[in-house]
Amino acid sequence: PDYIPLLLVLADVYEALGRPVDAIQICQRLAELLPHEPSVRMKVGLLWAGQFNHARAETAFREVLQIDPDNLATMDALADMWRASGKHEEAKAILQRRAAASTNPEEQAASLFKATLAQPVVARDFTEMAAARADFASVLARGPETPFTDPFKLGLGPNFFMGYQAQDDRQLQ
Repeated sequence: PDYIPLLLVLADVYEALGRPVDAIQICQRLAELLPHEPSVRMKVGLLWAGQFNHARAETAFREVLQIDPDNLATMDALADMWRASGKHEEAKAILQRRAAASTNPEEQAASLFKATLAQPVVARDFTEMAAARADFASVLARGPETPFTDPFKLGLGPNFFMGYQAQDDRQLQ
């Protein structure tokens, strides 16, 4: 018989020991045992992404979104993976979808802001490079086009984009 809690721990142990292929096999077995549990498929996707197998990671993430269409963590993982692999339009679309799915205004703002910035910059010479820098600085200065989505007006500031949501300077000490 399959002992699910033990399999969960075993997958974590394999991952910690640097044996991601074994962890993936355990998680795939868990996905068969728990077909409606998105977190198991999410872990499979993250493990595949860690192995730079983006096709299998994307398949696992899409399975998560079939089970839970509003899974924000999965949308974040897909957006990061797509941006890293140069699929900027897909990244922009999933970030916009994430913003629509979130009920938190700060998360909505950050997703829309990241979607605005999820465009590749291609410059053929120094003049175009300078223009691209100026455009980027302009986007950062004015924030997103929609007023309610400006993360700087919400008090998030640059710390939000570094993964730290400080509400004031006292939390930074």
